[in-house]
Amino acid sequence: MENQYFTSPLIAAALAARLAEPDGPEIVVVLTERSPNGFDRLTMDSARRGLIARLRAADPHRRLRVLAPRTPAGGPILVHSKVAVFDDRLLRVGSTNLNNRSLGLDTECDLAIEALPGEPHDLRREAIARVRDGFVAHHAGCPRDRFEAVVRQRGSVRAALDDPALVSPERLCAVVASRRGLLARFIEAWHVGDPVGTADLWRPWRRRRALRVRTEPAAPGDAARVPSRSEREAVREAASPDRAHPSPHPAPVREREPAVPSGPDR
Repeated sequence: MENQYFTSPLIAAALAARLAEPDGPEIVVVLTERSPNGFDRLTMDSARRGLIARLRAADPHRRLRVLAPRTPAGGPILVHSKVAVFDDRLLRVGSTNLNNRSLGLDTECDLAIEALPGEPHDLRREAIARVRDGFVAHHAGCPRDRFEAVVRQRGSVRAALDDPALVSPERLCAVVASRRGLLARFIEAWHVGDPVGTADLWRPWRRRRALRVRTEPAAPGDAARVPSRSEREAVREAASPDRAHPSPHPAPVREREPAVPSGPDR
């Protein structure tokens, strides 16, 4: 996965469940080493540090790699793309970030290409794998054909990434979850700057409840739990701009009478 942001607890819960499986997938995430502006560093980077720390703790088989690309001169590269490749089966490219607001507030558009099992889809699977290996090889600064050959030989993208003769750690460096202070922990706990929907956009105290009823952390080896109908209704209620109006249309705006007839509005 290659993305600008990586803060969604729902995505993290799904990844943690797969990392706990004895025969689960390898997961490679490519991110910007450090956000370029102060607001994103305060909000997105703070929440990301905690999420990465939790995923590393949930990875007993050491199949997770979280990496940041650098230029040949060692300068940081701003990752703004939103790409996900799942084995050689699914390629997804679009505008969706891996944060709360992209999954529930912002309007996004993604394109997905799927290769189904069977001989008729062999060429499509090969094309998806080449896109995957090409992305990683580009960031690693090595020829794609050479990277593909190592992946085929070892049967593992992770093994190719861990080979210093193939991938320089100066070009793809590990993102380390640094120590978080009280402010970073507060921002992470309340998802400051990362709303779930319209209802908690200016009401962050609703945010944790909306996330909590969407899903629960999966137990090791279990798939993420699907919310029940009553829980989905609770999410819709929490996301409603006005609970007194169950209609999907927003309530009409009513003008308040001024407290002082001849004075300004208060």
